[in-house]
Amino acid sequence: MKKTHLLLLAIFCFFTTTLSAQKKSPSSSKAPVIKFCNASSDTARTYKMTLANLQEWSNSPKVMVKCSDGKSYQLHQFGIQVFVKNPMEMKDFGQGLDGFPIMAKKSIAKLISGDTIILSNVIGYDDKQSEIKLPGIVIAVTE
Repeated sequence: MKKTHLLLLAIFCFFTTTLSAQKKSPSSSKAPVIKFCNASSDTARTYKMTLANLQEWSNSPKVMVKCSDGKSYQLHQFGIQVFVKNPMEMKDFGQGLDGFPIMAKKSIAKLISGDTIILSNVIGYDDKQSEIKLPGIVIAVTE
């Protein structure tokens, strides 16, 4: 009988600690909600840039974006795709790490009006050099 009581007490303690551990909510830090980012503060509300501005932005040593939360972020890691309208073609340039790869820069130099740059899986640095996930960025070339 004593063994039965000890066994029931052990089972009760096990389930009590398991249930109390499940009830504790993990500490969550509220991340800012960023809905939209673009290349510069001039075009923060649109997704279009002239070819000259796009080339200047992609060639800068620190590629910066302005986002809907009013802050600027430095791009750290992002996937790069170029959509060319004529002939219709999608070119993938892999990952950009702290800037655009050389082949992507050469492709950007050849774009014409209506072509589009797509940055996906974007991770940037905030002003404290902390990584933050940013939304995808789409920029259409205008003249």
